Amino acid sequence: MSNGSKSLLPFAARWMGYAVIVLIVLIIATGGFFTVGQNERTVLTTWGALSGIYGPGLHFKIPMVQATHSYEINQKTISNYAPQHEEHGLSTYTVDNQEVFGWLTVFYTLKPSELEYIYTNISRDPDELATRIWSVAVNTYKIELGKVNTNEVAQKRGEIIKSVKAEVTGAVLAQLHLQIDDVQIPEIVYSSAFNQGVEAAALAKVRIEQALQERIHRLAGEAQSRHQVGAGLGRVAVVVPVENDHGLTMGEFDVGSRAHGAFPFSNEANFPVSGSCTFSI
Repeated sequence: MSNGSKSLLPFAARWMGYAVIVLIVLIIATGGFFTVGQNERTVLTTWGALSGIYGPGLHFKIPMVQATHSYEINQKTISNYAPQHEEHGLSTYTVDNQEVFGWLTVFYTLKPSELEYIYTNISRDPDELATRIWSVAVNTYKIELGKVNTNEVAQKRGEIIKSVKAEVTGAVLAQLHLQIDDVQIPEIVYSSAFNQGVEAAALAKVRIEQALQERIHRLAGEAQSRHQVGAGLGRVAVVVPVENDHGLTMGEFDVGSRAHGAFPFSNEANFPVSGSCTFSI
């Protein structure tokens, strides 16, 4: 081997060494540091095992050995009402088997003291954690609505919201080890079938009341007419079949102020008549 070839080997080795050093520096510069925001906490893992939880600031990690998982600790909101109002709310049934639709909003805050337990036992993905919170809240909401009658939904709205909040808070704390700040039910509506049934019942009630009033007025008029006949007429000609020796004729009797009774007849032909007739007004 010539002297020229021997001199090139150390030169190439030196440049390869420089390249490796530069590569390591770049890896450390781009992946060896991580920043934690003011409203965040970051879980640091080493080969997948939890190594610590870090607060706001600049921190170092070993590239390709350690990884980070960030969680927001400010209050979060899960809702089917805002910012996007779903067309159909959460469908559930009351105790009397009527369908209602509700919109639910859950507020929660992830406390740093709970993060280690949640990461180790519940979920390592913040989005998955939010999905699980929503699932528990919706299931609990449906259970609570299933305990009330349809007519109580509007009458006892405040009591229902308190009950749902208490049950959702307890269920999420028990299952996910996380504290719920508040639960709101902005809106509950009845199904179209229920609304149509209520309208039909209301219309039927109005018709019944109208018919009842008409009958009351008619009976009152008839009673007034009968009173006027009994009190204002001295003689009333009543067509009755009266049998005597000369056949049938029309008899008349005095009513006066009496409404009923037995009266002697007189007839228009002055035929001899005997007997009486009972007349009622």
